[in-house]
Amino acid sequence: MFQRHQDFAVYQPGEAARLLGVQPAKIKRWLGGYEYRRGDRIVEQAPLWTSEYSNLDDIYLGFRDLIEIRFVIAFMRAGLGKNSVRSLLSKARVLVGHDYPLSTRQFQTDGRTLFLEIWDHERDGEVGHTIDVRDGQHAFRSLISPTFKDLDFDHGIVSKWHVVGRRRRISIAPAVAFGQPVIDDTGIPTFRILEAYEAERDEAIVARQFEVPVSVVRSAIEFERGLSQKRAAST
Repeated sequence: MFQRHQDFAVYQPGEAARLLGVQPAKIKRWLGGYEYRRGDRIVEQAPLWTSEYSNLDDIYLGFRDLIEIRFVIAFMRAGLGKNSVRSLLSKARVLVGHDYPLSTRQFQTDGRTLFLEIWDHERDGEVGHTIDVRDGQHAFRSLISPTFKDLDFDHGIVSKWHVVGRRRRISIAPAVAFGQPVIDDTGIPTFRILEAYEAERDEAIVARQFEVPVSVVRSAIEFERGLSQKRAAST
């Protein structure tokens, strides 16, 4: 599932997909590129970016890749097409001066203007479409801005992702437990909570064992079972 590499997490596409709620095949296409046929020609589509662990033999993701993909998913849900997302990423790299621009504090500050520029350019190319910048502003406010709310930053770079919102106290940080989902501020992996519960069948006993509230135990169990359901659905 999670592998050690240079003291950080390395995620396989399947595990990353379950954390992100997207099909593994999409992650492989986004980070590995793909080919498609156009008439008599085979067209090669380059990856959206080079993953943190592109030096390995297969496709693996680092923590920054996870965060970048979260934003790609949000952009597409907001209505941007694949080419527009590719253009936005290219412009964001120039704007921020970083290979992984979406997972920076600067993009949180300046990304809205860039998103609206790409949004309007895409809509401008649609025949008979009347541009309404308020649509783009609403899309950014309702789908993109919330993506920042469960992220912590350190020196301008995302350092922690509160996977199911801050209130449920489950987070991922590359420097904690090799990027496994953990109980926030404890370093206890959520899968350990589930293992203990399956052995004891009592949330209160598990809470005392790990010295955490019962509500946190319940959140960890629900989270891990949700991952298991996603794992089954993707196989």
